[in-house]
Amino acid sequence: MTVTVNDTAESIVAARQTFCPLTDNDILNGWSIYDLPAACVPLLNPYCQPNPDAPAPTPSPKFPAVCTPDRSPVTTSASASNAAPSPIEPSTVPTCKQYYKVLPGDTCFSIANNFKVSLDQFNKWNMGVGATCEKLFLGYYVCIAA
Repeated sequence: MTVTVNDTAESIVAARQTFCPLTDNDILNGWSIYDLPAACVPLLNPYCQPNPDAPAPTPSPKFPAVCTPDRSPVTTSASASNAAPSPIEPSTVPTCKQYYKVLPGDTCFSIANNFKVSLDQFNKWNMGVGATCEKLFLGYYVCIAA
């Protein structure tokens, strides 16, 4: 990257962040590079939290898949009798048709918002998470459609 006199620290940081595998939506939903495996932090830091005074990192880096958030829901068929993934949150409705794996930084609100369901409906489908979402377990599946 060539720095010109008109470049600001903000524009330098913005240019380097284009290669960060975390999207603005990930960040709004509470993700950070520190939610990924520890080995990812030194790889991602120059791109996700760049220092404008440091030398420019390599453009278009390729990161290991483990250093990219998994945002995909798990969908099951309504007719499959034992299609539910494991583990699922306790007290999840038995009529659930689509599940989502809870990831670092997720909250009941962020999951409900991402899948366009009300928080009230999310809580009805996933009664085990508790009224204040205190029992939302990392790595467990929650119902996002029934």
